[in-house]
Amino acid sequence: MRSEKDTCLLCAQNPACSRESHIIPDSMVKRLRKSRGKVWKVDASRRDKRALIEQDVSKERYILCDDCETYIGFLETHFGQAIKKFVEQNRIGDDFFPLQQIQEVGDNITKVQTAFVCFKAQPLMTQLLIDSILFRIHIASKSTFAYTTFTSEIVKQLRINLLTFKSKAYNEVLDKCKTYNGSNVFFTPYMLYCPMTEIVTSGEIMYEFIEPTPDFLKILAGEYWIWIPNRPIQSAFLNSGKTLVKVLRLTVQQYEKMYKEMRELYDRIDAYNDGVRD
Repeated sequence: MRSEKDTCLLCAQNPACSRESHIIPDSMVKRLRKSRGKVWKVDASRRDKRALIEQDVSKERYILCDDCETYIGFLETHFGQAIKKFVEQNRIGDDFFPLQQIQEVGDNITKVQTAFVCFKAQPLMTQLLIDSILFRIHIASKSTFAYTTFTSEIVKQLRINLLTFKSKAYNEVLDKCKTYNGSNVFFTPYMLYCPMTEIVTSGEIMYEFIEPTPDFLKILAGEYWIWIPNRPIQSAFLNSGKTLVKVLRLTVQQYEKMYKEMRELYDRIDAYNDGVRD
């Protein structure tokens, strides 16, 4: 168990602080929690129990220092101001507008899918938030994510990405992102789906979950679903630190598949634990 004697896992310089760090940003969960009030999760410290029902998403102490907590808070603030606000209000205009994917088959033209462009979102700063979630998932030890770790090469690149833009003021982080033209930052491709509140109208709801598939690593972050491809793909709706930030509407079919995968994962964890105890 980590304590005040440990060093920050991001900067590896400052002492880790006692502040509880959310693994999934609380701002991505608030609207769901307000309407549902419960969260399912598997807790690594209570493996003998089935999926727990909690009131909050996973938090841990002594994993980040005050400076890194503040810096990640800037990334979350930007997400709230440039993306979350427009998604929740569904206010179409110059700063939030639809992008449609059209499929042509002979003389027939069909609308395949619609994404919404978040024009005010700074692409690299948004990617850094995704990177910070990946990093927090990797270092988490007492949550749904305790089973998930990434290779040392991936973690090294996440730390480079995040620390390259670390500053003590929000505007400094934003300016660094706007003017960056270096080569040491890897632009993480991802697809961002939302909102969950339009899909689930009653019952219990999962706020945090990872669904690994051959094609994507899928991270449920509150009411947002982040898909990170495991292999190169081409899509008009793929985000990275170089492209305009786009949000896709989550479909009922996508949610139902995720829900099924979630329950199957819990069953496998229970079966594994039963075998260990025997």
